[in-house]
Amino acid sequence: MASIYKQCVSPIVILTVIVSATHASADREENTASPVVVRSFEENFPEASRIPESAEGLDVRLTHLIDSLGDSDYSRREAAAKELGRIGPAAVDALLTAADTHRDIEIKLRAQWLVDAMPLSLQTDSQETVALLEGYKRKNLPERLKVMHHLLRLEDDKGVEPLARIVRLERSPVGSRVAAAILVREWRANDVYWEAIREPILAGIGSSDRPSAKFLRTLVLFSPKDSASLTDLEAAIKHLHSSDEDASIGLSTDDETGSLELTTSRIFSRCYCELLLAANRHADAILAATTILDECILRWKEAADDNSRESAMGSLVSMLAWTIEQNIPEASDHVERLIGNRTSDAHLHYAFARAAMQRGDKTKAEQIARTVLANNQDQPVEHLQSAILLARWGCVEWARNEYTAVISNAATPAPQFVLASIFFSEFLHDRQSDG
Repeated sequence: MASIYKQCVSPIVILTVIVSATHASADREENTASPVVVRSFEENFPEASRIPESAEGLDVRLTHLIDSLGDSDYSRREAAAKELGRIGPAAVDALLTAADTHRDIEIKLRAQWLVDAMPLSLQTDSQETVALLEGYKRKNLPERLKVMHHLLRLEDDKGVEPLARIVRLERSPVGSRVAAAILVREWRANDVYWEAIREPILAGIGSSDRPSAKFLRTLVLFSPKDSASLTDLEAAIKHLHSSDEDASIGLSTDDETGSLELTTSRIFSRCYCELLLAANRHADAILAATTILDECILRWKEAADDNSRESAMGSLVSMLAWTIEQNIPEASDHVERLIGNRTSDAHLHYAFARAAMQRGDKTKAEQIARTVLANNQDQPVEHLQSAILLARWGCVEWARNEYTAVISNAATPAPQFVLASIFFSEFLHDRQSDG
């Protein structure tokens, strides 16, 4: 990459971009470029300099300038880079699109360099925020993710707008998705905290047309009583899942990146489902939930080895538990119909039992629980894992039965017996405290 970069971007361009980015704010305040920059631009782009200074005109102007970053004429390349630097933040979205999708490698690299040269922090940011953002663009992805989470935890919501700014300016689509997902997870219906951070989020994402930014903007503007906002919401989630950002999910050769893409996709999908519930569109919410569950089932079916299969089943159970917590236990019927007879996984069938209990079918729920308990006979590890999960779900009697099955069995190995005794004791203590 270094050798390619040296061939495409001269040291003069690098210096020009840095200087342009440093002085862009001052140039914009004066609402004019220096005489040299203006003269160079007008001389090199007489047709572009006549484009009106309107929103539509700016789009045409940006397209022309970005294409000129790969011009064979050195003077035109330099003039285009200077003018884009002068335009500053208004050019960010177009430059990011070019950096992500342009077929010309020279234009991709120059566009990325121009974006990277733009400062991420603003003069209005707190000192703590500026310190966190210092060197952000030079950090690797895991380090940048830590900064994102830290920004969200700053007092008085000082890091919310900068975090939303990262959604717009983060160099990688995956990083942008993660920043958006962190903010999306903060949404709760009728939540006072969410109301307080709506404006900072909008200020941060600006006019970004990245799919994750569009979904975040739609979420901020969402009103359960406004049918138009529901239509916008549906369009935003479809755009998100059909975008190039989302198309790579599951196909990435980088395990870490692939996992992040999958996790963020599920966060967006679950939020969409919760929004439908907030709008009293129960049937649509169930349909949205089954779509998420279908993706989990597919991953379980296509798992390449036992570890992957176990992980996929864990994700499916977790997602099914989430649907129950959202009061849409009907979604479990879909999973039970598709794979209920294809696996005896104890956690999955306990989820079926929990869903049946929530829907008032106690007979079915108890029958499933008894069957699972019997199937785990003489399997202390499975009994213990089920007991821990059921206790977390609040299924008291079923958890008690599983703990008892471990402790009362003389064949239980010592390690499992000790663990079960400790956890069961804590479980009983918690129940006594709650009672």
